[in-house]
Amino acid sequence: MVEGANVQQSTEWARYESLVNAALGWSNAALLCTYDTGVVSLDVVAQVVRTHPELVVNGGSRSSPSYLDPAVFNAECDRSPLPELSAPALWFGFDGLGQLVILRDFVMSQAAQAGVAVLDVTQFLQAVYSVATNAIEHGGASGVVRAWAGPQTILCEVSDSGAGLRAPLAGRLPSSRSTARGRGVWFARQRCDLVEVRSGPAGTIVRLHLALP
Repeated sequence: MVEGANVQQSTEWARYESLVNAALGWSNAALLCTYDTGVVSLDVVAQVVRTHPELVVNGGSRSSPSYLDPAVFNAECDRSPLPELSAPALWFGFDGLGQLVILRDFVMSQAAQAGVAVLDVTQFLQAVYSVATNAIEHGGASGVVRAWAGPQTILCEVSDSGAGLRAPLAGRLPSSRSTARGRGVWFARQRCDLVEVRSGPAGTIVRLHLALP
């Protein structure tokens, strides 16, 4: 984890450390993460014992008494609300794949406002398109895209009113090659600096962040 990161980033780092256990659960791999408890904060140490099944302290190994299954830890992270944002500079609603052609101009307008070249946001645009497509195909057939641009980041939020994600780790681990479902958020995570998801019976919100050069 990175000391000095904000709460939002720290939560995501802890989440990723937890997910390593699920991602490598099928293998015989063993990883050793080192932390200097004299340097890192108590909050970081508290998260370490919840995301690592075993601890090595003073040369001795023992099971972590606070370790949580990755699905349980992930669900706990998702119960915290997303940070409040100001009113978006731009937004539009969509209810069909044909309307997603607007996405390019939508994202490009934000990039232009931030003074960013088109090539710098191409992959980010692909990520937003992928999540919006997910909303149509699996999230109630419609959604809303909102966008913000600042001196350091572009942020797009895609929300829908579907039934929510069924799998607790959806979009966190690669989907089976035998199915195309569930790949949209995974695809987006490979092309953004940060992707935040909150999902429930009332719908799903996906926030995509791109750090600007």
